[in-house]
Amino acid sequence: MKRSEMVEALREWIMRCNYGSEFVDHASGMIKFLERQGMQPPAIPKKYVFDDSGEGAVVMFNEWEPEIAQETVDQALEHIGKKGVIGEMEITL
Repeated sequence: MKRSEMVEALREWIMRCNYGSEFVDHASGMIKFLERQGMQPPAIPKKYVFDDSGEGAVVMFNEWEPEIAQETVDQALEHIGKKGVIGEMEITL
């Protein structure tokens, strides 16, 4: 789960519980507070190779999924252009 998805889920939950719209704008700050108190992001599996043999292991890390930045989108579009790909592409953030 991306951090922004957790913030949005918290905002939606606050609205459903009728705690008042003044709390909705503080969802990101609430997540930051919870992280400082020890709440960890979800566990995400990542594959790591430890030596030259190519053998590796899947290791679980507690971190937010990366957010897609405009720079990432720009790099992808530039890469596609260099490869000569012609067509349409939809990118949603």
